[in-house]
Amino acid sequence: MGPAMTILGVLGVFLQVPLQWAPYVRAQETPNAAIRPARMQGAHVYRSDTDRTLLYRYQREEFERPLAGAAVSALSVRELTTTDAGVPSLTEAYDAYPGESGGREVYRMARQDPSESAEVSRVGDSVRYRLTRKDGSVREATEKAGADWTLVTRVPNLIRERWGQLLKGEGVRLQLALPERLESLAFELLADPASLPPGKNSRGVRISLRPRSFFLRFWVDPIEIWMEPDATLIRSITGRTRLLIRSGEGWSPLTGHMEFIQSE
Repeated sequence: MGPAMTILGVLGVFLQVPLQWAPYVRAQETPNAAIRPARMQGAHVYRSDTDRTLLYRYQREEFERPLAGAAVSALSVRELTTTDAGVPSLTEAYDAYPGESGGREVYRMARQDPSESAEVSRVGDSVRYRLTRKDGSVREATEKAGADWTLVTRVPNLIRERWGQLLKGEGVRLQLALPERLESLAFELLADPASLPPGKNSRGVRISLRPRSFFLRFWVDPIEIWMEPDATLIRSITGRTRLLIRSGEGWSPLTGHMEFIQSE
């Protein structure tokens, strides 16, 4: 496992904690627009798949809103991670607005302890990163987005969109944006043949998210994502997350296990 390679944030939701999205302004949305049915899931975050120490509760809500004067809708995702006591630890917000040249996407993250925030915005093929540390220092970077550039929040959506391709044994390439690193790296999604066809394994279909670079695979273990046979819901995720745990006097990325407990 790499020393500081955070490759995937939370991908799920816990439904019993109030949503707290006040810092995030949803620009361009029609006032009081009807929200299309949301996709929601809930998860408990454990130290590992064998150590059942409950560390966090996690929630994700995914919905679409009509845009003023447009025939298309904006995709929005809201994610909230709290401690077992219900104290917010990590909030994430993602909004995608369709348009010419690929439209635009905005991702915002705020961590409470240690305090830091990040924003990634893409307009066309232009990407801008901004990371603010606890001491107030700010780091920024830019890059050019390729055709397979995406954000971690979009990974569940991409699995569903490319489900047929994955079931054929074909890999799905990703240029995955990593906010804390102010850059994107090449990854790929692959379905484990041993879990196919859908329904063969009682746990579902296992999808691996791993670096495309052979060298990076020595440093970064793949993330294991178990999906429902029809790809509608996530069952579990095991691997490196964006969540942090205490390590001495500092903090270290959590390599944990998420079990999804509820959906609607």
